[in-house]
Amino acid sequence: MRWSSTRNIVLPTGAPTGGPSDKAGVVGAGNAYTFANYIEEGYFSLVALNFSDTTSLDQSLAADLKRNHHYHKIEVVPYGVEIPPIGIGDYVIWRYEP
Repeated sequence: MRWSSTRNIVLPTGAPTGGPSDKAGVVGAGNAYTFANYIEEGYFSLVALNFSDTTSLDQSLAADLKRNHHYHKIEVVPYGVEIPPIGIGDYVIWRYEP
């Protein structure tokens, strides 16, 4: 029912956590520390990262997910095979398991 991205986290109320800076607009990555806090709390039921346009943030989130024993990597899903080599990648998906 809620969908967040590496640009912003959507809270249960539907309110955003603030996203990137005003200067970055919708193209800036979200705040790594904010995401780390929500990962530590087990806020996300599923996390899918592709290490593409927010590469450094995705790497930071992946490290946070690995440190939290409740998150487990469950799938690697390839995408973009129709336009080689542009747009090819993998989504790495983690699931929260209490």
